[in-house]
Amino acid sequence: MTCCLSRLPTCLSVIATIAVLAKTAAAQPTEVAADRGGAGSRPTTEAGPREHRLHWRWRRFGVWDYVATGALGAAYFAVEFGTKQPPEPKWTGAVLFDAAARDSLVADTYDGRARADRLSDYFSLMPMAVLWAETLAVPVLFDDNNWDVVWHLTVINLQSSALSGLLTRGGNRIAVRERPDVSNCHEDPDYSPGCYRGETASFPSGHTSMAFLGAGLSCAHHLNLGLYGNGAADSVMCIVLGAGATATGMLRVMADRHYVSDTLTGAAIGIGSGFVLPMLLHYSGGGDSEGAETSQSATAFRWTVAPLSGWEAVGLSVYGWF
Repeated sequence: MTCCLSRLPTCLSVIATIAVLAKTAAAQPTEVAADRGGAGSRPTTEAGPREHRLHWRWRRFGVWDYVATGALGAAYFAVEFGTKQPPEPKWTGAVLFDAAARDSLVADTYDGRARADRLSDYFSLMPMAVLWAETLAVPVLFDDNNWDVVWHLTVINLQSSALSGLLTRGGNRIAVRERPDVSNCHEDPDYSPGCYRGETASFPSGHTSMAFLGAGLSCAHHLNLGLYGNGAADSVMCIVLGAGATATGMLRVMADRHYVSDTLTGAAIGIGSGFVLPMLLHYSGGGDSEGAETSQSATAFRWTVAPLSGWEAVGLSVYGWF
């Protein structure tokens, strides 16, 4: 499961991109013959195109964007499938507050650790599943097949996923950190359901980076594009997904599969790739005036994000006001 989960963000992005390309090509307007004469013919009335609610007001992807995204994707796949995780650790043990957090947070029983491990799988998938469902469903089903917006959201998702995957898997290959449960598993093979799986892939946490990647991308799209057309609803979704991503990091520590420093680094990778990168590269500058009225709902709810860390909490805090 861990291997599949680590590859899922980029694989989903590639599959979605192929699907969007095919659908976009199929959706190109076709020429319609108008009022052809002849017996039995009926006059036809063509309605003008519907005005879309969502408008892409920012810089469009250029050649160098596609080149950079392709290079990131190729680098990720090269590391993911062209290299193997070293079996012997280069880094063992806790740093900073890892030991204290582990003593406080790790579940005391096998069932507790197994439950946390299983729940972390679900929580890490939730933000990515919501992200891709919204990327496709909202512009297509609720904005009259708005494939222009779908395409831009998809390529941004692809770019961010490639960067996050490369940093996460590259970090695993370089750091080669031993997981915190390894020594316990050697003493008791039934200590955890994760025993003997990816023993040197502790740093950074792939589950956490994936969860924050999905949450960050969804937040960037909601808060700038206003996918739901309601500032409060868009911001609430951002907060919910951020909470799910934070829960993922906590559960990975509770399952004794990662140190807190692993999850903090994973969160930083996910936020940087999924939120900071799109905000700086694609959503900066405010866009043009087209669709400004539509976008007002995205800014009606003011917000800010701040890091949150402590002995029993790791993640982001989001503050908002109307």
